[in-house]
Amino acid sequence: MRTHVDPNRAVLVLVGIALIQSLIWYAGGALAETSTIAGRTASVCLGLASAALLASLGEWAVHRYTMHTRWRNRILNVPYTLHHVAHHWHEYTPDRFTHAGPVKYHPTNNPQALCESDAARSFVAIQQFVYYSFFALFFLFIPAWLITSNVFFMIGLVPPIPVVCVMFVHVHNVTHHPAGRLIERFGWFHFLKHHHYIHHIDNGSNVNFLLPLCDFLFGTLRTTLEPSELDRWGTYEQALLRVVPVGEGRTWAGEGISEIKVDIRSQLR
Repeated sequence: MRTHVDPNRAVLVLVGIALIQSLIWYAGGALAETSTIAGRTASVCLGLASAALLASLGEWAVHRYTMHTRWRNRILNVPYTLHHVAHHWHEYTPDRFTHAGPVKYHPTNNPQALCESDAARSFVAIQQFVYYSFFALFFLFIPAWLITSNVFFMIGLVPPIPVVCVMFVHVHNVTHHPAGRLIERFGWFHFLKHHHYIHHIDNGSNVNFLLPLCDFLFGTLRTTLEPSELDRWGTYEQALLRVVPVGEGRTWAGEGISEIKVDIRSQLR
C-alpha cells in the first residue's frame, strides 16, 4: 500500500499556504523600517511563523519528490537511489528497522556500499545537511530577503532552519540506532519513531519527519497500519525488539533482494 495525494486537495493546501505566507511576508516588509522594540519583536515572531510553516512544507516536498520519486535524469535520481532504494528497501527495510552500532550510511558515489569509518559517515551527514540547506537558501532565504528587506524578520526566519536540518539528520539516525540517549526518554521522540516506522512500510505516508503539519494538510498522515501490513512486517513494538547486530549488512546480491525489488515496485504504484 502507498498513500497517494489527492491533486485537488494539494492545490487547495498550496494556495492556502501561499496566501498565509504572502500575508506574513507582506507584514514583515511593512515592519522593515520600524525602530521600536514592539515592531522588531513582531518581525522576529513573523519570521519564526514563516519558518515553521515553510520548514514543514519543505521537508514534506523534498522528502517526497526528490527522495521517494524516481527521475529519468541520472543526477536528479541520486537522492532516490540513496534514500528510497538503499536506505528504505535495502538496509533499513521494515523488518530491519532497528540496528545496533553506528548508523549505516551509503556513500553518494557508491550506493551499493556502506561507509566504513566515522569520517566517511560524518561526511555523508554533512552532505545531507548541505542538501536540505540548498533548498532553504534558494527557495526561502533569498526570496524572503528580496520581498521583506527586514533584518529582524530574517533573524526569526533563518536560524530555525539549520536547527531543523541538523535535528532531521540526528533524530532520524537515533530512531534507527537507539543507544539510551537523552532524547529517547521523551514522549515526542517515541511519537516520531512510531510515525517513522509507518513511513518505512508505506513510503507515501508520514513524509514529514520532524514537523508533521503538512502530512495532516496533504492527507498523508497515518497513525495505524492495515492488518495486511501488520501480517507482513509486524507491529512497531516488534520492530523495536528485532535489532540487527553490528556488522550485519546486506549485500546487493544477497538473500531477500528479489523480495525487496517487489516491495520497491509496490511503493511506486
